[in-house]
Amino acid sequence: MPSDEERERIFKKAKVIDADAYIKEMHAQIEIPGIKKQQYGAIEITGSGFLRTKEFLDSMRSYFITKECYHQKKINYSDLCINEEININNTVADNIIFAEGYKAEKNPWFSWLPFNVVKGEVLTIHVPELPDNFIYNKAYIIVPLGNGIFKAGSTYDWDD
Repeated sequence: MPSDEERERIFKKAKVIDADAYIKEMHAQIEIPGIKKQQYGAIEITGSGFLRTKEFLDSMRSYFITKECYHQKKINYSDLCINEEININNTVADNIIFAEGYKAEKNPWFSWLPFNVVKGEVLTIHVPELPDNFIYNKAYIIVPLGNGIFKAGSTYDWDD
């Protein structure tokens, strides 16, 4: 937190919105080995986590393949016909998942959505002395992967 005033505002707001179920501890000051001293404190939250996206997608792909309901192919939007069923070049489907990432903003089926694409920067770092039982989030985020390995990110670029 950038200042005493900001710390007090956040601590006060946490009490007003009844965030007790999510706050493990509110630290007025905290020192964590390997991290710059947080002179204005920190909030330690509980009941949160992160998704290992690659592993999740690999598992879901395997699952859908075993259920015989997975087909990976590039399609032209103009080849897609959606009425009571989905028809793509004579292949009929009940559902379709567009896994397009940032390119989804160009998908005519979702042109009504207010996309606001952002690019972030992430590094894989090795910091053996950093405790790995926290997800750190301030002006940066540090997510533990185990064995002193972390994903670290800090910037967003709204214009690139």
